[in-house]
Amino acid sequence: MCVNTTLMSCTFISYYKPADFQRYIHTDVLRDQISLFHLNCRGLSANWDSFHDLICNLRCFSFSFNVIGISEIYQCKNDARLRLTGYHNIISRHREDGPRGGVGLFIKDNLIYKLRDDISVFIPHIFNQFFIEITNAHGKNLIIGVIYRTNSGPHAHLDIFSRTMQDIMDTIQHENKPCVFMGDMNIDLLKCGDHSKTNEYLDTTWLFTGYYKADKNMLIIGYFDRSHIHK
Repeated sequence: MCVNTTLMSCTFISYYKPADFQRYIHTDVLRDQISLFHLNCRGLSANWDSFHDLICNLRCFSFSFNVIGISEIYQCKNDARLRLTGYHNIISRHREDGPRGGVGLFIKDNLIYKLRDDISVFIPHIFNQFFIEITNAHGKNLIIGVIYRTNSGPHAHLDIFSRTMQDIMDTIQHENKPCVFMGDMNIDLLKCGDHSKTNEYLDTTWLFTGYYKADKNMLIIGYFDRSHIHK
């Protein structure tokens, strides 16, 4: 994997259905790109067959995602089926006091990585996330986080989430490394003009992304309609 350390703004954003993306990955446009995928699966064990089929349909002989992030994986640590060919064993964080929530990552087995426990925070019912750092022999390492924030009251504390994210972003900014957040924050950004806490979160995020813009050799695929894996 090569991370281009000349950072610049994203210039191309599009939406794809799985069939459209299958045609897209057979072109040369994805060559040498870092590719990331995220999905909220609402139970990885319950939806494993559908999830596995979706990931297989979104790859070909010359392309597969470097990192696959999953939110709301629920309790699945004892499920031996959860393996993807060509990837390290899943890394996951679960709630111990209930079945829901949780986050996970599949990382390609040709990548060297370490867990970033110093910036990983897991607050049950409020904030589930962890970060990894992928080694880049040709430049700066890449930090990737997978995040899930509950939207169920009375635990959905946006203040705690925003303050914690601010602390994490400050740490990463001082390290001067590119970073990608994947996840389901359950924040309606369209309400930023009417909801002060949403506006504060968005301002903080934009300040950070103004410093670290997406790498020009990075492909981020986010959030296909969940109907592709469950009813």
